[in-house]
Amino acid sequence: MKNKILILFALALVSKISFAQSSEFGTSFEFNPKTELDAKFVLKDNYNHYLFSVINIDGMLRDNRIMIRKFDQKNKLVQTFTQEFNPKDVSYLNNYLGSIESGTDEVIAITESYSKKFLKKEISKHVFDKKTSLFETTIIATYPIESLSKSGTTFVRTSENNNYIGIDFLAYSPKGEPEKNLITMLDGSGNVLWQKEVPLDPAYSTRSLTVTNSGNAVLLRDPKSYKLTSALTLITKEGKEDKSFDAPINAYEPKAISIGTKDYLVAINYPNKSRSCDFENIMLYDLENGKLLGNNKLTDFCQLKNIKDVLIKSITLQNNEIIVFLEGKSELLQPLYLALQLGGIRIINMRMQGL
Repeated sequence: MKNKILILFALALVSKISFAQSSEFGTSFEFNPKTELDAKFVLKDNYNHYLFSVINIDGMLRDNRIMIRKFDQKNKLVQTFTQEFNPKDVSYLNNYLGSIESGTDEVIAITESYSKKFLKKEISKHVFDKKTSLFETTIIATYPIESLSKSGTTFVRTSENNNYIGIDFLAYSPKGEPEKNLITMLDGSGNVLWQKEVPLDPAYSTRSLTVTNSGNAVLLRDPKSYKLTSALTLITKEGKEDKSFDAPINAYEPKAISIGTKDYLVAINYPNKSRSCDFENIMLYDLENGKLLGNNKLTDFCQLKNIKDVLIKSITLQNNEIIVFLEGKSELLQPLYLALQLGGIRIINMRMQGL
């Protein structure tokens, strides 16, 4: 494959969701965008479509629910299905971690619940089956914790092909001691494939989890010293392997793609010295060989003021090109597209109209 990458990104202040598949409007229904999180359409077919969302509120106004609304062909709300997080004991705090469509009939949501009273954290999967209109909840992992403030951090990510779900429980570790990551890999139906405990170098801290299309986990690790650079740890069912970027850079959460049978990573990054902004470059990395194939400049982000975040929204392989859609968030609304090739051969700016 040619060493070429095409990048498209839009800077936006807010995002909107359209609750219709056609120009025909259904009856109105209550929806609070401040409390309903991760709203998205799922399980679409020729007869129905569903709106998935989650409410995740603890405290006196405790409300932890998964909500799925069913609509007919005319966008009319037919029925609403709800499922509380597990367990319902008021001593537990709760977090929604992510969700995935499993085939054409099921949606899987992953949540965690942790308790000072019981000193444990439970990871649960909630499977909604549109054929039965029922939820099924299963605890897939339980971890001991020291306290609410020392309960660790949980990452959940899905592979780009939706065939794998990775869970990384980063246990609390005192300063100077090696981090302990407990990795659980599920298939696209939510079944546990393998679990592995991975102690890692205390000179680094885990920043993010990425899951490859081959069902492996990749941990991005931040250096605790400015003299070091970001590093990767590839974790498979058989073991782990540390990888380096072979360049003095700090990277943000990478996205995994496959070209043939090989896995690659795409990640926004910046040099760990003399950087012009936090979103200066975008890289293509050969995960198998541990080699940085290219690292293009993203000068447009650095030219804009008050850039708060840049996200990789999607990646598509087409005609020997890697097409990446980036979303940048700024206080200044200045939408634009940027197309470029790896190596800086060509840069084209096209302003978006009517936004």
